[in-house]
Amino acid sequence: MNVDDFMKATPISGKGRRSRLMPYLEDIKKLREKDYSLSQICDFLKANNVTATVATVSSFIRRHITKEGEGDVST
Repeated sequence: MNVDDFMKATPISGKGRRSRLMPYLEDIKKLREKDYSLSQICDFLKANNVTATVATVSSFIRRHITKEGEGDVST
């Protein structure tokens, strides 16, 4: 079995999953830069048919947006 066949037959588990918030990373950055609250960001996501709690959004921001406010994605 080659790697392509393996990848087709085997779903990614655990840490390989991509956050459902990732497509909204730039939008979330922009909202935070303009001082929107986490609750308001949840409302924005809900308007885009994405359900997320304040805790989820907060954790996402800590993982993916730097504290300097430059909008860089942390590694």
